Amino acid sequence: MAWAQAAETGRAAISACVDWIPAIDADRDLRDGAEIAELTHLIDLSAYLEGTRMIVREERPHPGAQLSVFDTIEARATRCSSPTPHDQPAL
Repeated sequence: MAWAQAAETGRAAISACVDWIPAIDADRDLRDGAEIAELTHLIDLSAYLEGTRMIVREERPHPGAQLSVFDTIEARATRCSSPTPHDQPAL
């Protein structure tokens, strides 16, 4: 998949996602201004390993943060994929 196509697919899935839940930090405290969601049902993952899941974290960037292709001024999005079984909690 070309980089531009992957970026657009990711942005579209993040925009369409309505299943956001608050994110937690390493101490299991709520991470201020951050949410997570599963995008697996919104992205065609047929080119990935069977069982791959797509998870995204979105949070407000700190002042002066360098934004990536998936970010907006309001939020920074970090996607990851994992072949974690669906019966295992991802978040």
